[in-house]
Amino acid sequence: MEETVNAIVRRRLEMAARVRDFLRTHKTDGVGEGLGLAKLEDLITRAETLATQQRGGLVATRAATLQRAEIRDLLTTKLLKYLRAVGAVAAKGNVEFAAHFRLPTKSSHQAFSTAARGMLETATAQKDVLIGEGMSGTLLDDLTAKARGV
Repeated sequence: MEETVNAIVRRRLEMAARVRDFLRTHKTDGVGEGLGLAKLEDLITRAETLATQQRGGLVATRAATLQRAEIRDLLTTKLLKYLRAVGAVAAKGNVEFAAHFRLPTKSSHQAFSTAARGMLETATAQKDVLIGEGMSGTLLDDLTAKARGV
């Protein structure tokens, strides 16, 4: 549906530009002069500016989506993987504690973010235990910084 609307708007903008060009080329007394042509030119300029802004917004949205995917991949493959391993070692015999260090598989972005924040909160609360099991002291700071981007 969005493609059809964009196509209609694009065709109308192109048609308006052709009308403007025709009026400029075929100026006669009283035709193509005055407020009508000036208003048409202003509207075309405004439409072109809005189209440029829309394109910039789409590019920014796509870039943010790619960046979020890269951060999620980094979190999943490195930082959270390491935290899960340390959490598993620290949770020997404590099933409830181990459950805090699991990520859902094939989850939505919201579910992933919630699980990652939950792991981070648990790890922060149990920082001394996890450091005693071999966790890097800077891991939680790295996770906190990256989790903000997700």
